Amino acid sequence: MALLDDLVVQTALFPLVAGVAAVGVARAAGGRSRGPRMAAAGVAAAFLAAYALIVGLPALPPPSSMGRLFWSAVAGLLIGIGADLAGLDRRRGTLLLGAWVTASLLWIALPVLPGSLDTVTAAVLLLAGGWIALSRTAAEGEG
Repeated sequence: MALLDDLVVQTALFPLVAGVAAVGVARAAGGRSRGPRMAAAGVAAAFLAAYALIVGLPALPPPSSMGRLFWSAVAGLLIGIGADLAGLDRRRGTLLLGAWVTASLLWIALPVLPGSLDTVTAAVLLLAGGWIALSRTAAEGEG
């Protein structure tokens, strides 16, 4: 396993190979109709694989923001796969994305912020998540 200990392999080669392989597998597993939508799951799967290789698998519940980032990505991957399998239209999928981003930002950031900034930070994070959901929906002419 000395090859996987190499910094270039960990940060460049492994994520590239994992990404290409995961996208291909997700595309093939989704079949002709759902494959193109499912291929995006390969990107998240490759990120999680590279994270686990470089940083290690974090504990659950995670004691740090870095661990929360990993588990938030796992939740996003599962939510995305569920949305694709359920056949959500683009508008509902985008609103689901905004809700996930907002919840993830709050879960990752709030525990490490000083007490007086919690309210302001929560409002900013909620606005950011809403902006992501609504700007994508409006830009695609569906909202």
